[in-house]
Amino acid sequence: MKGGVQIENLKNNVLDGEQNYRVTLYWNRANPLTGTRGKYGAVRVRQFTRSGDVTSKNLGLFLQDSWSTARDRLTLNIGVRAEQEKIPSYATEGVTGHYAVNWGFGDKLAPRLGFSYDVRGDGRTKAYGSYGRFYDIMKMELPRGSFGGEKWIDASFDLNNPDYLSLNCQGITNSIAQRPTCNGATFVQNVDFRHPANAADLNLIDPKLKPMQQEEFTVGLQHELTPTSAVGVRLSRKHLVRTIEDTGVLVTLPDGSQEEQFFIANPGEGVAQHILGSDLPSMPRAKRDYTGLDIEFIRRFAHRLSLHASYVYSQLKGNYSGLANSDEAVGTGNARTSPNVNRAFDGLFNLFNAQGKPVVGKLATDRPHQFKASVVYSFPFSTNVGVHQYVGSGTPFQTEFSVANIPFFANGRGDIGRSPWLKQTDLNLTHDIRFGAYALQLGVNVLNLFDTKTALNIHDVYRSENLRFPDPSDATGKKNFGVGSHQEAQAFFNGFDPKALCARQKCFVDPLYGKANAFQSPREVRLSARLIF
Repeated sequence: MKGGVQIENLKNNVLDGEQNYRVTLYWNRANPLTGTRGKYGAVRVRQFTRSGDVTSKNLGLFLQDSWSTARDRLTLNIGVRAEQEKIPSYATEGVTGHYAVNWGFGDKLAPRLGFSYDVRGDGRTKAYGSYGRFYDIMKMELPRGSFGGEKWIDASFDLNNPDYLSLNCQGITNSIAQRPTCNGATFVQNVDFRHPANAADLNLIDPKLKPMQQEEFTVGLQHELTPTSAVGVRLSRKHLVRTIEDTGVLVTLPDGSQEEQFFIANPGEGVAQHILGSDLPSMPRAKRDYTGLDIEFIRRFAHRLSLHASYVYSQLKGNYSGLANSDEAVGTGNARTSPNVNRAFDGLFNLFNAQGKPVVGKLATDRPHQFKASVVYSFPFSTNVGVHQYVGSGTPFQTEFSVANIPFFANGRGDIGRSPWLKQTDLNLTHDIRFGAYALQLGVNVLNLFDTKTALNIHDVYRSENLRFPDPSDATGKKNFGVGSHQEAQAFFNGFDPKALCARQKCFVDPLYGKANAFQSPREVRLSARLIF
């Protein structure tokens, strides 16, 4: 039996932000946050800052043992891991305590089970399997943004002066009570986008918050064909039990200003079930399920040749991409990496389509078919050649609109289709020149040998401005429900035609919609020289 202790302290000392206030101009457009505008449009002003010096403390304990039975043909591996995690508060005053979240060993108890069985008793055919429960250690992104490390007050103005360069705003602070002024602009409201979730007077952390948890199950069979080659098949299943996200609502304060308040919760559980009221749908639980069948052939290096080839048939389905949010890869094709505070679950609209139905489907990194092959050959004249080939099916894309600054997939997932199949060939060549006890190794490594230019990302935003819902009590038909209001939410979940709403607003379709905007990296050649001694 083995046991162990792991101590991990994650420290973050940060002081940065915008050196001056930042102005966002909505020329001849309404402010998407307030829905209001002046004669020439709208303006939003902010001065974002980030500061703190904190340490997250994590203590892990584990025990594991291994038993062999039945003439050593069956081996069992059994273990358990327990963790204690303390997540700090960046703010030091007016909060619930030094640590915003404190999980004990019983909250993060993770069993691990595994077996290996020699099917024929000759050591050539092995059946194996494993089960594990895994807990994430929270990154510092959520504590920094939600526990007082970031300050972000957005001041909204209606613009009535065409000379926006003369705004000369005054009184821009990170106080929700401060009403700034800008020349030629009328103040509308302040919005606090970083109200501390662990504030003592309004604690927004679910008291029953549980750590992020995933379960994994694997079974497989491997058979040795020759002393240097083997084939295998493996079935893997990964199931997300729960995650942690900031689930947000826009709250209007008594003075008319607004705060975007975020519950730190497990989506679909506890306080994050009915964030907009019991008359509206409940927040769905986070879903992310991977199932993959992997078939592989391995030829270990012998007689100057090695080969590894595999084919994977898989499915990745759910409503949550994970700690890196590939649903936000609009401009570059790269997922947003803001663990636990991505746009997912920031609002209830995010999880539903235009018919008011929950959106569950193939996630943005789903590639049903993937083939990989690597071949290495060593020539007798000290030259080595390696070739790696990858072929994978495309990834799905879906049409995106926004309501109350919350993006949602109006037609569910995958309505645009998939990107083209991705193919890439990489080549590696080395040659050794020997002189005595030394050797000079010259090499060339070519990535994307054939310089293929496959599209990796498709711009899926139909329009960037919020869809607005008409107020039927207004005879002129021009008045809309307030942005983020309960009436707007009710109209959303009653079902609607997003393109018809867009036409009512005389909106312009984003000219990039449906077009590729990120591509495979071009051919890259690297030359190297090494002295071996």
